[in-house]
Amino acid sequence: MNLAPHLAFCEKKLNSLQTRQKIQLYFIPVCLMVFVVYNYIDFNKGLSSKPVTELTRNELNFYDFLTQLQEFSLNKGLSIINIKQNSMSVSLEAQGDFIELMRLLIFCETYESINNIESLKLTIKENTLHLLLTFSFAQYRYDAFEPNKKSPLKSLLNPFTLKVANAIEPLSIKLYAIVNNEVLINDTWLKEGEMYLNYEVYEIKAHSVMVKKSTNEYEELHLIKE
Repeated sequence: MNLAPHLAFCEKKLNSLQTRQKIQLYFIPVCLMVFVVYNYIDFNKGLSSKPVTELTRNELNFYDFLTQLQEFSLNKGLSIINIKQNSMSVSLEAQGDFIELMRLLIFCETYESINNIESLKLTIKENTLHLLLTFSFAQYRYDAFEPNKKSPLKSLLNPFTLKVANAIEPLSIKLYAIVNNEVLINDTWLKEGEMYLNYEVYEIKAHSVMVKKSTNEYEELHLIKE
């Protein structure tokens, strides 16, 4: 069958149409296709549905909290000095070891949910660490954080036990002058028995001086001529 004459007729007819008619001619099939796709194809088919997590309101029993707080403190060797409760907020003061106080902080922050730490202050009173903590319980229940068994708390250093290094002895001390019963060591005039850093002027001689170190060792300094 020769389709050339029929195709030529269709092309001629299409070219004779007005622009509005051509738009309608193309638009109708597109509308039909959209209608079929929208009504007969399930777009959700094959898609993995994700469960929706519904947050529940966090209703706390303060008696249970106080009971667990007391048990936790006893196990960690902590002392709860003062505790106040106002609605969903709690203020407490505890004393004890630095690491255990940090564990108490995590306990309060993650009790039954992820709670909000409002204020935190760590002080030292009479050589004992005190933790002043105020936090508010979450209004809605979230998955509480579970501390890893390999907790980094053990690597924390107590900032209140860092010892200041003793004054470093200078690389060298020099004797510049001896006048009567005084000597000029570096830039300081000293008499017998007086201290310069970690050195004690032990004995003043005619042209030298004996100094005693903090290690109970003796050193003789001779005059330096500049």
